[in-house]
Amino acid sequence: MSETSDPVADAILAELGAQKPGASVTPEQVARAIAEARRTPKDPPALWRKYLSAVKQQAIHLARAGRVEFLRKG
Repeated sequence: MSETSDPVADAILAELGAQKPGASVTPEQVARAIAEARRTPKDPPALWRKYLSAVKQQAIHLARAGRVEFLRKG
């Protein structure tokens, strides 16, 4: 069992951990990584869109818990 016990939150933290310090990732990058890890031959190319909402929800949860920080342009 992982630290967060949620596979989407784990994927967010793993993607952030793979970056250089101070770097960022987008929800789309995380969703694409999850989709590629779970892809089967029958899946459509845009499978990542299925995971995008869950990634955004978990990112908000992690931010509220102080585990990640959101950055926005403007």
